[in-house]
Amino acid sequence: MRTATLLTLVALSAPVAAQYNICSSSLVGSGCGPTLDVSFAPNGNAGNQNITVAGSGLNTSGLTIMSWGVQSAGGISLPLGGCPGYSIFVWGHNINPDANGNYSWTRSWPNSVQGFYYIQLGTLYFDASGQPAIETSDCRLAVCSL
Repeated sequence: MRTATLLTLVALSAPVAAQYNICSSSLVGSGCGPTLDVSFAPNGNAGNQNITVAGSGLNTSGLTIMSWGVQSAGGISLPLGGCPGYSIFVWGHNINPDANGNYSWTRSWPNSVQGFYYIQLGTLYFDASGQPAIETSDCRLAVCSL
């Protein structure tokens, strides 16, 4: 009886295999100039990931927004130039590219969060003739799931 009880306690106290997110990024569609890369790297031993959003070729003379969405817009043609928009805006903020048109942003993606986001950069600026225009980057789908 004691042996069976001891074996039961040992079996119940054995470590349970942890489930960690598997995170990836894939291209949804191309923009009209700037490029966007979204990558993931392990952060610590708890299954967290660092997400890095990096844009290049951004227009430095306008207002640039990093847009995150969860609903596809299917590459609709945006006003002021017709560049494609790939998702409905849910969250984002303005960003400041460096003098070379590059921008990088890194944050932790907790292992407790499973989900996806469409991520795209867009810049509103005035072209050489003084007319407003919009440029968009590639759109990437960032996914973390068990």
